[in-house]
Amino acid sequence: MIILTGNEIGNDHGQYIEAGMDDCLSDTTVKTLRKMSMRWPHADHVAKQYKSHCEGEKMTEEKISSESKYPIFDKEAFLGRIGRNEALAQKILVKFIDDIPKRMETIRGAMEKRDIEEIRIQAHTIKGSSRNIGAERLGYYAELLEKSSSSGDFVLIEGSVTDVQSGFEEFRSVIMP
Repeated sequence: MIILTGNEIGNDHGQYIEAGMDDCLSDTTVKTLRKMSMRWPHADHVAKQYKSHCEGEKMTEEKISSESKYPIFDKEAFLGRIGRNEALAQKILVKFIDDIPKRMETIRGAMEKRDIEEIRIQAHTIKGSSRNIGAERLGYYAELLEKSSSSGDFVLIEGSVTDVQSGFEEFRSVIMP
C-alpha cells in the first residue's frame, strides 16, 4: 500500500512505513508523474488514475472503469426522445457530427489563450448535446472536461480534451462506420 500525501515527505517517511504503508509519494511526485504520463500515449490508464486524484476524488476501481458504464451510443434512448422519428434522427446526427469538430477547435483555441471559461462553456455544451442524442460516453468525457476546467491545471485539462476528442471519434465511427 502506498500513501499519497499533500505534504513533502522529508523525515515523515519512517512514520508512514511504521503505520503499515509500503511506501509514500508526495503530491509533488504525483504531479510530476501525471505530467510525465501525459507524454506517453500508452499510459492512458495511468493518466486517468492521476486525473481522478487531481479532481479530489478517490481512485477507486469503480471510478477508473466508470467509462465502461456509458454506452458509446444509446440509440433507443435517443429515438425515444424524438418520437422514434428516424428521418429526424438522421438530420440531428448529421448536425451533431458537423458541430462537434467546430467546438473542439474552439476549445483548442481557448487552450492556447488559457481561457478557462470558454473551455468550460464548450465542454458544457458538448456534454448536453451528447447526452441529448444518446452519445453517453462522449457526454461523460465532456463532463470530466467541464469539471477539470475549474482546476486551472492545463495538463489535466489537456488530458480531458484528448478524452473528449477520442470519445467523439469513437461515436462517429459507430454512427458512420
